[in-house]
Amino acid sequence: MITMDTFVKFHQTDAAGLIFFNNIFIIAHEAYEQMLISEGFGIGEILREKDYLLPLVHVEADYEIPLCPGDEITVQALVSALGTTSYTLSYQVLKMEQVAARVKTVHVCIDKESGRKMSIPKDLRVGLEKHFGKF
Repeated sequence: MITMDTFVKFHQTDAAGLIFFNNIFIIAHEAYEQMLISEGFGIGEILREKDYLLPLVHVEADYEIPLCPGDEITVQALVSALGTTSYTLSYQVLKMEQVAARVKTVHVCIDKESGRKMSIPKDLRVGLEKHFGKF
């Protein structure tokens, strides 16, 4: 699991002063990027140097308590499912140690040239396995 501390920025909220629904995915994705970097897989490196891509194919979020500008949050991210060609990441966004939001994203590994699904490369799989778990 990876943990990231941040806060809700004003520009991430709507006219009601609550986090705009899609911005929770941006926050989650930042934690995902930190997870990849911790295992030696920067997004830039993947895009420039690898023969595969890892696009999102499904996202979902549940909001438990309001998130407002200035709220300090902790994002916990882990790999909750690991298949042959895809993996699922689960996130908890905590505000004052309470779950404020739960996010789930599914990524599929595709061949950069053909756009077809391919097996997750072994080195990436090993890195993902280190973050496998459940909330």
